[in-house]
Amino acid sequence: MPTDEITIDDLVNWYCEYYGIELWKDIPGYEGLYQVSNTGKVKSVERVCTTMGRGGLHKIGGRLLTQQTDRYGYKYVVLVKDGKPKHSTVHRLVATAFKENPDNLPCVDHIDANRSNNIASNLRWLSWKGNMNTPLYIEYRNNYRHSNESKDKISKSLKAHTRTPEHCKNISQAKRNNKPVCQYTTDGMFINQWSSVQDAVDYCSVSRKYFFQRMRKKCVCRGYLWEIKEGA
Repeated sequence: MPTDEITIDDLVNWYCEYYGIELWKDIPGYEGLYQVSNTGKVKSVERVCTTMGRGGLHKIGGRLLTQQTDRYGYKYVVLVKDGKPKHSTVHRLVATAFKENPDNLPCVDHIDANRSNNIASNLRWLSWKGNMNTPLYIEYRNNYRHSNESKDKISKSLKAHTRTPEHCKNISQAKRNNKPVCQYTTDGMFINQWSSVQDAVDYCSVSRKYFFQRMRKKCVCRGYLWEIKEGA
């Protein structure tokens, strides 16, 4: 089915936007905990929980979640289930709930190129190739990705983190012992230290195999450079 074909979801979203109707749906995997609306809001659901260690019950009121903005300009929220927090981008939550995706396309695009506009009618599913031809990606490619300044920064950073036998040994040990991992920008600035490889893998939303391949070759993964903490 062509990606530009109008679907029932599109008609419903346009109708709701025109008449100011807000719909709420459960977030897949977080049913009974969180909901997302067609206007781009995310809220926790009012529920009754067991008090740990006491066996009693207490009521948790529903509330709108605070949305933050990542370094790329996308809005995200933190969802918690079984004590485990997870960063989730709002546009993907909205698209998953309100936009059909029969072809299982991987990317969510903002039609008006405004990353803060996460209403359902402004989102669409695209292939990787289609997403690379959107105004947002073209702007990034022209203004940063292929600029001489960005190339110099990445080149200097990679030279500063040369692959050595010690570096490869640390990665091999990390696979077994799950050592801490340091996160750097492409110009070598320290960003964060993750307590384990798995935490970094979860943040990047990639497989462990792919993450180790990128780290071993000193290549960028999800826009950052990664290194096993020395002496850990």
